[in-house]
Amino acid sequence: MLTAPEDVVDMGVDGSGNFVCSGGVRTLPVWTTAPDALCRQGEQIQQQQLEQQQQNNPFNQSGQQPQQQQPATQQPPKQEKSDGVAGWIKDMFGSN
Repeated sequence: MLTAPEDVVDMGVDGSGNFVCSGGVRTLPVWTTAPDALCRQGEQIQQQQLEQQQQNNPFNQSGQQPQQQQPATQQPPKQEKSDGVAGWIKDMFGSN
């Protein structure tokens, strides 16, 4: 007969796979002696991910000056003498 190990706790997990102290997208059995430490660590990771997403958001106007993007200078297409045959075809078969 199998016996369940001691210290198995049901813990909530968010959509990113971080442990959360309350709620969560799903609940998983976790073998740990310190479930509070795991969920606090998961909440810290979740907070760091949220801050990083806000920093990477180009529409976020809080605290940072928007970066000026340089307009791309477009080179006009080179005008080559064309007789309707692509250059790679001429290279492949030779041109007369």
